[in-house]
Amino acid sequence: MKERMSKRDKIIKSAMMLLTKHGFHAAPMSRISQKAGVAAGTIYTYFKNKDDLIEAIFIELRNEMMNLYEKDILEAKTTKDKFIIFYKSVLGYMAENPLHFRYLEQYQNSPYGISLRRDTLSGKEADPSPLSGIFQEGVAKKEIEIKDLPNQVLMAHVFGPLIALAREHALGFIRLDDKTILMSAEAAWDSLRK
Repeated sequence: MKERMSKRDKIIKSAMMLLTKHGFHAAPMSRISQKAGVAAGTIYTYFKNKDDLIEAIFIELRNEMMNLYEKDILEAKTTKDKFIIFYKSVLGYMAENPLHFRYLEQYQNSPYGISLRRDTLSGKEADPSPLSGIFQEGVAKKEIEIKDLPNQVLMAHVFGPLIALAREHALGFIRLDDKTILMSAEAAWDSLRK
C-alpha cells in the first residue's frame, strides 16, 4: 500500500510541476508519467483521465489549506478573530507553498475554476470557503456591519489583495512574514466594514 501511495504522490507532484509550467492542456499524461518515473498506464490506476487528475489535485490542495484553519476558526470567539485566522492561514499557506499557489491560481482562472465558481454561485455546489459563513454569523451576532455589496464583490475585496500579495511573494518582489500577513489581514477586515 505504501508503494501505491508514493507513486500517486509522485504523479501528483509531477503533474503540478508540469501543469503549472506548461498549462493544463499542454502537459500530456505521457509526459507526467515520465516525469513521475512511472509507467504510462500507472496514472490510470489512480485517475480516470487528465480532467480527473486536475480536479483531484485541486481538491487535495484546497482540503490541505482548509485543514490549516478549520479547527482554529471553530475555537475563535469573535467574527474578526475568525476572519483573521482564515486570512492569515490562506495567505501563509500560499506564501509557504509557491507551487501549490501557482496551481490553485491557474485552476481558478481556467474553465475548471470558472465552472466551479458558477456552480457555487448558482447553489449547485456548496461553498467550501467558510468566509461567507463567517460574514453571515458576524452580521447575525451584530459583531460587524459589512458594506452593502454583493457577496462576489466582498469576496473580491478579500481574495484580490490576498492573491496579489501571494503572487508578489512568489515572484520575490516582497517578503511575507507573520507581521506583514497580520497587517494585511487587518487591512482586509477594515475594508469590509461600514
